[in-house]
Amino acid sequence: MDKKMPRPIELRFQSPHRIISRISEAFLKKVRYKINYSARELIRIKEGSIYSQRYSHYLFYIELFEVRLKKELNMSYLVKNPALFLFFMLHGNVSFTTADGTPITETKGRICYPSYNKKGEFVVHFPKGVHRLFYISTRPGWLKNHLDAYPRFREFITTFEQNTNLYGHLPQYPITKEMRKFFRELYKIVPTSARNLEVGITDSCMGLFEEYHQMLASFGNMQSLQDAVIQVRNHLDANFTRRDADDLSELLKILSFSERTLRHAFLTEVKYSVHDYIEHLRVNYGHELLQKTKLSVHEIALKTGFKHHNHFTIVYKKHFNRPPKSARKHT
Repeated sequence: MDKKMPRPIELRFQSPHRIISRISEAFLKKVRYKINYSARELIRIKEGSIYSQRYSHYLFYIELFEVRLKKELNMSYLVKNPALFLFFMLHGNVSFTTADGTPITETKGRICYPSYNKKGEFVVHFPKGVHRLFYISTRPGWLKNHLDAYPRFREFITTFEQNTNLYGHLPQYPITKEMRKFFRELYKIVPTSARNLEVGITDSCMGLFEEYHQMLASFGNMQSLQDAVIQVRNHLDANFTRRDADDLSELLKILSFSERTLRHAFLTEVKYSVHDYIEHLRVNYGHELLQKTKLSVHEIALKTGFKHHNHFTIVYKKHFNRPPKSARKHT
């Protein structure tokens, strides 16, 4: 049997915190869901408490959080290696950004979606209240070996691995009755043997992936405006270095919305205009090339999609408050 998966994330807090491994029965009574076979951890922070239940399987890593807050919480987490997550917001709401503040998504209760993250740090914001979230992380190689069973994931994975973005995600859908059934089965597995436990987790996790994939197929022809925005974003992520990246004419042939509606929705959802988002991708890619290659500023400007190095320099100064050449002095 393969080695069990390591925990894919590392939690980071802005203020002092205390980790408690021995959880009192009194606290356990306050928690909505319990996974009997999991490792448990209580994290005390000034904003409240975070209760974690997690289990490492050879194909999947599962973790259930209950976050109880007296006031809002801003924290971050480090994704240690490229990881594919199937994320479920069971109760409450949460928003995610990159470390530099770029909005990723906001998720409210009873919603699920897959997210693919490269190694890096991400910021999460919880408002005051109670929040419950659950994720399954699987080995990207496992899913890539089963794309015939999950064909709707093929383009998502291929596009993400070819671009330089830190993250990518598919549409958010409501958690279904069938998914809740898989959750109940997952929580209630009685580990009478190691094999019984591993098989039970495999069946439940694969069932949750299959249920999301079925929704992706079912809703594929009933596209929402939010889904269309995600499709535009994925297109830009894959093509931002092209000179005509701002041209949405090809996408408009397959999307059932006008260009004006799409651009307005993109600004509302992503908090960037299409033009500014492309500029953001280009300048961050240029920053990466400055640090990792010996290409000249002129060569980097052209490689990232800028028409002229002067324009790249202006945009770079706006984003990083210093000229491009200074980036190499800081490495």
